[in-house]
Amino acid sequence: RDLVRSRGLGDVYKRQGVGLMETEVRFSINKKNKKSVQKWLSQHKQIFQNSETVYFDTSKNALRDAGVELRLRRNGKGIKQTIKSVGPNGSLFTRTESEIQLSDFEPKLSHLKKFLTREKLCRIDFARLRPAFRTKVNRTIINNPTKNGMVQSVFDVGEIKADAETQEIMEVEHELKQGSTDTLLETCHEFLDRVPCSIGLEGKAARGYRLVTGEYPEPVFASKISISPDLPLPKAMREILQTSFQHAMTNLPVYLLTGHPESVHQFRVGLRRLRAALSAFAPILHLQNSGGLILQMKSIFNDFGSLRDADVFLDETLAALKNSTIPSSYYLILQEQVQQFRDQRFQEARDTLESTDFARFIIDMNSWIDSEEWLAQRRPIDQLMFERPIGVFAESRIQKMNQKLLKAGRRAEVGDLEDWHRLRIMTKKVRYASEPLLGIIGGKKGPSFAKSLSKLQDTLGKLNDLNSIETFLAQVSLNVERTDRQAFNEAAAFCVGWGAASASTAGDNLQPSWRKFKMHMRKTWS
Repeated sequence: RDLVRSRGLGDVYKRQGVGLMETEVRFSINKKNKKSVQKWLSQHKQIFQNSETVYFDTSKNALRDAGVELRLRRNGKGIKQTIKSVGPNGSLFTRTESEIQLSDFEPKLSHLKKFLTREKLCRIDFARLRPAFRTKVNRTIINNPTKNGMVQSVFDVGEIKADAETQEIMEVEHELKQGSTDTLLETCHEFLDRVPCSIGLEGKAARGYRLVTGEYPEPVFASKISISPDLPLPKAMREILQTSFQHAMTNLPVYLLTGHPESVHQFRVGLRRLRAALSAFAPILHLQNSGGLILQMKSIFNDFGSLRDADVFLDETLAALKNSTIPSSYYLILQEQVQQFRDQRFQEARDTLESTDFARFIIDMNSWIDSEEWLAQRRPIDQLMFERPIGVFAESRIQKMNQKLLKAGRRAEVGDLEDWHRLRIMTKKVRYASEPLLGIIGGKKGPSFAKSLSKLQDTLGKLNDLNSIETFLAQVSLNVERTDRQAFNEAAAFCVGWGAASASTAGDNLQPSWRKFKMHMRKTWS
């Protein structure tokens, strides 16, 4: 295998300990586009296999909790044991993988133990490993050599089976075997041009464990980014961008499977963190070559806005209204119509996430982040910045963002609600942009400042939610049946009036909250 470091989707088969870095992209196929897949595959020499794979774990799923997958696969070529990391390693589509050939269908534990840290080894009772679930698939394989490398494409049709539970498998995986990851990107685009399908961010193992446990995935919150202050600026920036993007993407399966309101919120938070990071590093970025990805990301973010507004209204506003003097008929029609609005927006969002255009966006955005083409390279000073450690940049950048925040606050102190709205937006930007930088700086002042910034954002956000009620309910009203519209509008008028009165009370907290934050910020960064 060609162990080549190149730009694009990630580092391919770069040796790391006992494992290699596997880079592959998965697409979910349905019966409507099955023939399109077969037609695309027929352009190359095809290899057909019947493959059976057994995944092993303890009864308490200790391997999964340790972040690894252990599987044994039997096909016409013999028996192979594979160990993989559960989540991405750097790039969204890159995972650590290690494979060995076996002479019989029994796990080789010495291979597994080399893959685990000493801390994880202590948590696993290897004597209790047993078959957890299995897959049986009919595989169609093609090897597609190009000038820049080779991609292996595999079409799997079959099922996952755990005890009496089964789930259908129909998916295509494109795995980079040699050369530049541009080859993988080109193959994915060529495939999407011929086969309308959706991105598949959930592997067979995740689906198998769901059959075993009956548990659906929970919303994924942002993980803490641990970056050394000595790390060169470009590498640190790429890690921050990758982590933010992965935070958004890991919430997609949760949303599609459960519709959990928090998964919608965390998806948008991940995109907001990514946008905030680009803003934080703006002085040394060159975003003109993003091919419209930044605008597309903003559009996707905004498309989910009304869905998030509906969740806030149903979970928070209605709960507060219930404690007011609202007539029960008003409460019930608001609840019914906003829920219907939410259901409609949910389906629209689902259609977006399962579209071919969104699949293209994910692979293109991931490729662009990994490529580091966002770095400015036009001036000699840009080259000097590449050698600069992130720690030096972080504190000076936080200071500059704080100055902008103080400027927005001074305007709000003597201005109107629109100025407080601008301060809310600036607070949110500074919060999400500064979080990874504060972690890099270290010490006690980072967590303390982040906490005070979060409190200020909450205060400003509550006022914004109350002031947005009228606009949101006017949007809902457009979807209400004519026979229910008068009753809904009466309930909406009551709600708007209640919101205005509550906003007046909430507005009284703005000045004290801002002054308290301002004092804390000056004390922290003096």
